[in-house]
Parts: sequence; C-alpha cells; structure tokens
Amino acid sequence: MRTLSYVNGSDELSDKFKTDFKFVIDFVKKNKDVFLGIRNNSINLYANGGSFFKLWKSRQTYKASINAGDEKTQKGYYKKIKPEVMKKLKSVNNQELTLENIEIWKGILKDLKDAVADYMLKHDRGTKEGSSTEKVLQQKLALAFNNSNSSYFTYDIEYNIEGLNDYYQFKDGTPDIERSAHTLGRMDNMVIHINNNKVKFYFFELKEGKSAINSTNYRSKSTSKKYDSFGNGVIGHVNLYMTIIDYIKRNKTYYSKYAQDYNKNKGNKKPESFDIRDILMTEVKYIMKFYQDFDLINNENYKNIDYDNLVFDDVELVFYLGGYAKNFTKLEDNLVGKAADSVVNLINNNPMKYKYIGKDEIYNFKYYKDEKNYYEERELKDLDISNYNEVKVEIQNNKVNFTIS
Repeated sequence: MRTLSYVNGSDELSDKFKTDFKFVIDFVKKNKDVFLGIRNNSINLYANGGSFFKLWKSRQTYKASINAGDEKTQKGYYKKIKPEVMKKLKSVNNQELTLENIEIWKGILKDLKDAVADYMLKHDRGTKEGSSTEKVLQQKLALAFNNSNSSYFTYDIEYNIEGLNDYYQFKDGTPDIERSAHTLGRMDNMVIHINNNKVKFYFFELKEGKSAINSTNYRSKSTSKKYDSFGNGVIGHVNLYMTIIDYIKRNKTYYSKYAQDYNKNKGNKKPESFDIRDILMTEVKYIMKFYQDFDLINNENYKNIDYDNLVFDDVELVFYLGGYAKNFTKLEDNLVGKAADSVVNLINNNPMKYKYIGKDEIYNFKYYKDEKNYYEERELKDLDISNYNEVKVEIQNNKVNFTIS
C-alpha cells in the first residue's frame, strides 16, 4: 500500500520528515525536476524517471540508499557519479540514518540526482547509444501536470496495485498453476482530475515510438508465450488494465487464485481478495495529504482539495504517445487496421483473440499524439485530457474493430 503508516495506523515515518528527515522535503522543494514517490513504508526520489534515493524503515532503524532497482542500472549509475562523491556514498549507502550520515546525504543528494538524470538520458540501451525515453517522458509529463496550474495532477508514477498477482491462463481460461505468477500490470502514471469537487482517475501509459504501440508476442517462437499476453504494446496494457478498470467500475472484489494457493502451501495468511476501490481511495487520500502537509504541491488547483468525493464509475485508460515527429505518417493506421502490423490486425490474427471476442465497450481508451522530443518540457495544451482522441472498440462478426473520434 502506498502509505508510510506503521503499527496501529501511526504515521511514525511520516512524522520523521518534520524533524530528522526534513532535508528530503527541503531538497524536493528546491529541485522542481524531482518527483517524490510514496511506496510501501518508504519514499523514492526520481530524476528523469530514475530512482536516485530511497528511505525506509528496517526493523527499529531507518536506512537510505541509492536505488536503481536492478544491478545493471546500479552499475550504470555508479559510472556517472564523481569519485569523491562515490567515496562518500559508499560510507552511507544502505546504512542507518544517523545524524552523521544524514549530513553526508545532504551533501551528495544533488550530485546523485544529476548523475542519475544524466544516465537516464545517455546510457547504453542494448548495442545502441540511446536513452530511457519512456522513463524520461514519464517524469516530464508528471511534473508538467504538477508544476503548472493544470486541472490535472499526477499523484504517482510506476504504479501497481499491491497484491494483484495471479496465474497466467491457458487458452480456455483455466489457470496455469505450474508457472510463476505475474502482475496484472504496472501503470506509468496515475493522474487525477477534480471537477465540481469530484475526483476522477486516469490510468496513464506512456509509449515512445511506433514499435512501442504494436509490441506483441504474436510472432514469438514459443507457442506458450503467444497465449500469455499481447506483449508490452497498446493491446497488452488494454488486456491487463481494462480488467482492473472493469472491477473498479463494477465495484467487484478481486480474488487471486495464486495468493490462495500460495497461502495454502506456505501456511500463510496474506490477503487473497482485494477491494480495488478501497485501495485507490486509501492511497490517493494519503499521498495527497502528505503532499499538502509538507507543502509539496506547486499546482494551485490542488493545494487544498477534499478527496472524499471519489468517482469510480468513470475511470479511463489513456495512452500518451510521445516522440511522434510531424513527418510521421498515419499514426492512426497503426491503431485501426490499415497497416499490416496494426494493433487491430494483431488482435484479429492473434491466438489471444478469444480473450476479446464478446467483450464490450469497457475496452475503449483515449490517446494523445505528442510530437515533441521526449526530453522537452510539456505545456498546458499537452495536458488537457478532455481534448485527447478516443478509440472506440466494437466486436462485429467475431472481428475487433477500432474507430477513432
């Protein structure tokens, strides 16, 4: 759960940011290019979509570290850090946050932020010199909402609903209990919109470049992989997140067969059912209260908002398609079916099609084509979701059709 609460609901860690850990709050206020994300009893600081600082409680002590998330990226971070800064980092990384160590962190946070921001722009990607374009765009977009007076606000990035892991399924829909569980999806940005004191949710997925739209397992040499998902493209995310959105709109409790079996085999009593509305409500109210309490909100529209009136029957999935230069022809053809490798053609020719036939309008989604480079700043005109195009999905004669409005 995206909160900092501990025993009996006390905000012990949250209170620490008023005293010992105030340096973190001060740093975020001074650096408008940093995103502070609340995690499960921890916080992460992000620069250009890369996490450069994590603070959490470990048993009875508090610790901090540079937090890349994987070993390869961590090594990439280290190459960008100055030797004198690296020496100081080694003395405090993953160590208890003593008063002495806090002073060291204060002195190196700016250097760590700059190193990670540079790494995210310039690191090697595969065999090509490239960048984490979607990660950079992810944070650029989040901060564009939050540092302007947009009518929208990004309250989280790299979002997944805790515990929503389950089995892959065979073609007939039965669970494949021999395989590891998978998450129902990790959303890039979670955005809220307030209108007449009603709070609406948007699940934002960022895609950078044409190949990110129609990425699919359709041509996989592995027969079993074809039935796992549609990959990481538009339709793969529709498959995962529209399941969650359907549960939200219908106010249905999600039951995890994997969690049930795991508990049975391990003798655990972890949650097996999840009230997604309640999770969303708890998290957004906590995160926004934290931002308000510590004066971390730059968007004037969100400084003093009551988050009790949440709207769950109008949740939308939005694809923000970045990096589409003006000479990129007929992007829509890659969605609606004129191109041979369009999303709709991939559905109709994919063994996974059975998961879509018979479904209804819940698979509608919005998209926005952004022609800027991923590293450029976004403007208010890029942030008005009401002006985004909508893809309507229909089933006719066992075929999936897309229309764009």
